[in-house]
Amino acid sequence: MTHVWTRKVSYQSSPSCSKKRKVSLLFDHLDAAELAEHLSYLEFKAFCRISYVDYRSYVLQGSVRENLALERSVALCNSISQWVQVMILNRPTPQQRAEVFTKFIRVTQKLRQLQNFNTLMAVLGGLCHSAISRLKDTHALLPQEVTKTLAEMTELLSSCCNYSAYRRAYGECSGFKIPIVGVHLKDLVSLHEALPDRLGGQLNLSKLQGLYQQAQELQMLQQATPPFAANKDLVHLLTLSLDLYYTDDEIYELSYAREPRCPKSLVSWGS
Repeated sequence: MTHVWTRKVSYQSSPSCSKKRKVSLLFDHLDAAELAEHLSYLEFKAFCRISYVDYRSYVLQGSVRENLALERSVALCNSISQWVQVMILNRPTPQQRAEVFTKFIRVTQKLRQLQNFNTLMAVLGGLCHSAISRLKDTHALLPQEVTKTLAEMTELLSSCCNYSAYRRAYGECSGFKIPIVGVHLKDLVSLHEALPDRLGGQLNLSKLQGLYQQAQELQMLQQATPPFAANKDLVHLLTLSLDLYYTDDEIYELSYAREPRCPKSLVSWGS
């Protein structure tokens, strides 16, 4: 599954940073529902920082560069996806990796209940990353219900038909909800590019109104009251856990170390 955030933001670690990687300080101590709620707290906080000016800037520039609120939103999604991968790959045995995978599936179910589609996309992106999907021994140990839920979530967030399944589910939600921000930014850009700025020498007011209305709808979601309370100490520890500095090469290196490529069958020569 392709992540909707195509403009990835990366933060480089200090050259003196130890090569020892951080592991989750909370993963083993919080259940799936608590993890989902605290991830949602971080997500909602990042979402609420995005202003109308930020949306307008993205539409005009087509990039999150030098747009701090959107950069933070992208960085959080990328961090969550990578954290999911690392938590699975940190476990030495296929059974342990399958247990972590299963717990993250439970997290996705709670995120769906919370109507937090942005973090759901991030977690699912980690679970469906090729460094994880290639772990055949691990996947062979997943319960059937987990495999089924993974397929359902993947279908829900599929980009097929312009995210039609997500848009339908999102439209049916009321109250607190966090949209897949990247999808709605894409809508704003599409509207901007589809309609001219001027008609007959006059400003295209219908275009301006359409852009404003879509951005305003996103901003109105920031006024909702989250259906959960977060422990600030746990939020701090979770933030530290998400502060990872793995490169893609290092992720794959760890994946192949856990489950090496199957050796090619030896050619059998006939006598």
